[in-house]
Amino acid sequence: MMLHCVAHVTTLFAKVNNATGRKVIQKDLHQLMEWSDTWQMPFNSSKCKVLHFGANNKIFSYFMGTRMLNVVNEKKNVGVCITSDFKSARQCQLAYSKANKVLELIAGTILYKDTDVLIKLYKTLFHPHLEYCVFAWWPHYAKDKSLLT
Repeated sequence: MMLHCVAHVTTLFAKVNNATGRKVIQKDLHQLMEWSDTWQMPFNSSKCKVLHFGANNKIFSYFMGTRMLNVVNEKKNVGVCITSDFKSARQCQLAYSKANKVLELIAGTILYKDTDVLIKLYKTLFHPHLEYCVFAWWPHYAKDKSLLT
């Protein structure tokens, strides 16, 4: 089991392939709830989600207090979209969409279209959307690579 915290995001993940593993995760969730009560830092359980990975994953239900956590097929974590099949296609689509919005913004607002200015805008505003955490979601399918080039 591993607990990962960044700012206001807490991620709990582990390999669970049987009822015993499910009990361990459920116990960890219970301990997190106890900790949050002790330190008066409550979790918003309506925003907590469960993401199951892998095709042969047993789909277990988990609870925070009395609330059953919703199961999702994708979750954004620190700006990277993680899907249950671990494919990068959705992240590529999101990066492409963000980068295109930046290009539209540049085209619609910048009147002085000097090459040096446009290159600096490209490098500082557009390109980072295509590179952000790329080593975590590196596209390996040709269709995803072509979307980003």
